[in-house]
Amino acid sequence: MKLNFYSFFLLSLICLFAGSISIFSQAPFNFLPILFFSFPIFFHVIKGIGSENSFFKRLFRFIYFGSIFLYGYFFFGLFWISSAFNYREEFEGLKLLSIFGLPLLLVLLSSPGWIITAFFWGPRLQSCFAIALGVIVGEYSRSILLTGFPWNLFGHSLSFDDRAMQITSIIGVHSASFLVILSSLTPILLINKKTILPGLITAIILPLLIFYGSLRIPDQLNFSEKNFLLVQPNITQDIKLG
Repeated sequence: MKLNFYSFFLLSLICLFAGSISIFSQAPFNFLPILFFSFPIFFHVIKGIGSENSFFKRLFRFIYFGSIFLYGYFFFGLFWISSAFNYREEFEGLKLLSIFGLPLLLVLLSSPGWIITAFFWGPRLQSCFAIALGVIVGEYSRSILLTGFPWNLFGHSLSFDDRAMQITSIIGVHSASFLVILSSLTPILLINKKTILPGLITAIILPLLIFYGSLRIPDQLNFSEKNFLLVQPNITQDIKLG
């Protein structure tokens, strides 16, 4: 697919939009179904630009459009951090850096994952696995190897239900991210006759996670003793920060 300036710009906006709305899957919104809309959009974009025979050209495009997708995700997911610089005038200059710079840094640290996606790109089902694998490699890269900042992992979107989260005790949050993304790409598999069966399998991932969690968590928790300790320092934040 040849890209002129207008198509390049339009696809960039689409990826930015898809990444931005993906943040609604995280707390406090916890609207995980949004991923079933945003990830198929992203898939169609990179599917259209991923047909290049040249691996390096495909890799460059995947890194660029994948980074645009994640930038929208990180930008709106971490925007609140800038409020930490409202209390001291000398830190006011760091506000813009935190708003625009931190998402950019996380995008750059996540870019190794798109190499995996470009390398394993192929038929529809394989491409879905490639996207899920690439994203979690990027998550692991930026949250464990390089920064220790495991914020807004896609596996965290399972927090919409206590039962759905239980799988992380066995496979970890990064593997949970893989399952969430693969499940979110179910519409891509179901709209093609050749991948309907795999699509039906990915469609039951979330119900199976909830079912497992319901077996692990009893319906009622009974405590023999209930002790609460409330600690509240009697000091205003203005005095503390002053």
